[in-house]
Parts: sequence; structure tokens; C-alpha cells
Amino acid sequence: MMTDMARFRRFVFAAMAAFSPVVASADALDLLLPKPVKAESRPGTASAAACAKVKCVRASVPGAPAAVAAEAYVLEVSSNGVTVTASDPKGERYARTTLAQLLKLGDGKVPCCRIVDWPAMRWRGFMNDCGRNYLEMEGVKAILDVMALYKMNLFHWHLTDYHGWRLESKLYPSLQRPEAFFGRQVGRYYTQEDFKEIVAYAAERHIRVVPEVDIPGHMRSAIAAYPHLPCFPENIKERCAHS
Repeated sequence: MMTDMARFRRFVFAAMAAFSPVVASADALDLLLPKPVKAESRPGTASAAACAKVKCVRASVPGAPAAVAAEAYVLEVSSNGVTVTASDPKGERYARTTLAQLLKLGDGKVPCCRIVDWPAMRWRGFMNDCGRNYLEMEGVKAILDVMALYKMNLFHWHLTDYHGWRLESKLYPSLQRPEAFFGRQVGRYYTQEDFKEIVAYAAERHIRVVPEVDIPGHMRSAIAAYPHLPCFPENIKERCAHS
């Protein structure tokens, strides 16, 4: 009899195959719906109290590829407590995240088990386009929280576009003038202190921030702030307004 997960995998595969010729088989779903490298069920159940007793062992995980070895972990759950083996705090955090997910799934109880896992991809990213649509700081942090739950490790932050230059510049302050914004969240941008706060918040979750600054394309806001920049400055204000 087909399990619920098997049905779900078949449904997702059918939906993807209808729109993407790249998806050639249901096996391709393993890249999108990752599963642990190895999971063994063991007799017994661990209570929430037992799962609160976590022993961490700093050691390498056998078989983990060098590129992702720091993110690998072994999670062993018994009725007496939990042991996490990882060579780096990244792997430990991912093990604790898995444990929290198991606790939530089991309504406060976890089947005794041994899980060995490491990422299939070294970069696991999410892109947020704040250049076009400014997002409040709490919204950016909420994205990072969800990324951490899914063990994603790269936040691609798209900070500039036609609609605005969303990162404060001390060297070019006119980038933050209202005239440099077009149509969406005029005058809204992140200060340098905001940026540092987000970078630190992400680092606590083992997420790397990769800022994107569009140059030389998508420069309408910068050109509006500094009209001498374009190669063809004729009628630049009118062209910016209608581009």
C-alpha cells in the first residue's frame, strides 16, 4: 500500500513534470524534498524530558564530503537522552533543529532512532528582492528564521534596483533622497546599522548574507540621484520617469 509520503512525492512530481521538462523522474524529488543520508529506527520512545538531555560530541562524521563536513551530524535518540556528534557548531545546530522538528511531529515524544545527515548542496539559498519591494527588518528576520528551520545557509539580499537603492551610503547620500525612488516605498531603506544587525542575526543561524548591488544595469535610482553617471545624459530625468 502506498504511504502518504509516497503519494505526496508522486503528486509533487506530477505537478513539476507538467511545467518543467528538467524533472525526468521522481528520483529528482530527492533534491527538493531532502531526506536524511541514513535513518535507523530503534526500540522505544524518548520523552520531551529525555530529549532535553543533549550530550554534544565534537568529532567528524564518517563519510561526510569535505565540502559539507562542518554541517554534518549524527543524532542518536534514546529513552535516556540524546547524543549529537558533529565537528562544528553548524552541524550541532542542524541536529538540534532536526530534534525539535521530531518533537513537534511526535507531539512531545520522539521514537528512539539514529540519524546521520549532511547537506546534498553546499549552497542552499533564498533570495529576497528588497530593491523592488522594501521589507521591514522584522520581516527580513522572519525569513531568516524560516531559512534556519530548513537548514538553508545563504541569504541573497537584492538591495538595489530601478525602484530604489535600499542600502544607506555615507559616500553617496543622494541615493537616499526621495527623488531617487520610483513608485514603491519611497524613501525606505536600510541604514548601515540595520545591515550589520541583519548580518549578525543571520550569522547566529549559520546563514551567510550575500548582498546584491546591480551595476551597471537596473541603475535608474542611482542615475536619478547622480545624473552625471550615464554615458548618454540627455533628457535623463524624463527617461528615468518613463523607463
